[in-house]
Amino acid sequence: MGTITKETASYPTGRIFMESRQISRNKAGLGEERCRSCQTCDAPLCPLDEDIGHRQWFPDEPICKVRESGGLVWIRNQRKVKKRALDDSRYFTLEMLRRNCVIRGGIKGLSPDLPCNTEEKRIQKWLAKHPPRRTISGDEREKLAERMKRLRDLRK
Repeated sequence: MGTITKETASYPTGRIFMESRQISRNKAGLGEERCRSCQTCDAPLCPLDEDIGHRQWFPDEPICKVRESGGLVWIRNQRKVKKRALDDSRYFTLEMLRRNCVIRGGIKGLSPDLPCNTEEKRIQKWLAKHPPRRTISGDEREKLAERMKRLRDLRK
């Protein structure tokens, strides 16, 4: 059970990998010195995991609780997705979670029922549907603040 076979490696869902990843990470002593929770952690996405790019996470699965990793964008996005996901049976990849996009209620991940060979294409399609947030320059911010101030003054 602690080894990853070719079959599971070709379709790495968080559910399949969770137990085998935990066993292999603990056996290798990957994060024991750097992470207090290494032995008891159930999170399928671990910041200390070397193969994290190949993992998948479902919204009903645990999130890394180590305080030092809480500042990572993808962990913050995991928390948002967990609150707002419409369907817990759809997964998110690290690439999707790293995307600095608006996470609205009803967000959906990818279906695990579709073939593995189409995953990269489906990820690209998902990323296209969820564009990155646009950054606001200092001038734009000042203009928006002025506009809001005028609106508040009109309401008085």
